Amino acid sequence: MKLLTVFGVFKVADSGIYISMCKTGVFSGGDSPLYYRVLQPLLASLLPVKPEVSFLICTAVNITICLILLYRYLKELGIESKQAAIGVIINSVLKTYQEQLYISIPPISE
Repeated sequence: MKLLTVFGVFKVADSGIYISMCKTGVFSGGDSPLYYRVLQPLLASLLPVKPEVSFLICTAVNITICLILLYRYLKELGIESKQAAIGVIINSVLKTYQEQLYISIPPISE
């Protein structure tokens, strides 16, 4: 089973199952909870590129939509445009740092 990797080093554990779901059908996920997570493999299977690339595209689009929604939510709370934009940027930077920290910590071997 092929796994997605981050920077060619860190393997994303359940990515192989999602790639399989994208190739063979969204309801071939096997055990719970993966069997119920069909939206991302379904969207990825609709794109005319390899599943590995389509998952990256879907993830980038999802993150962009979330950041736009965060900005609009901050505006609804009455925060000025400049401050809302700074809040979105800080959120993006902290999330990226959190993911880099997670990637850099080696897994505990059993």
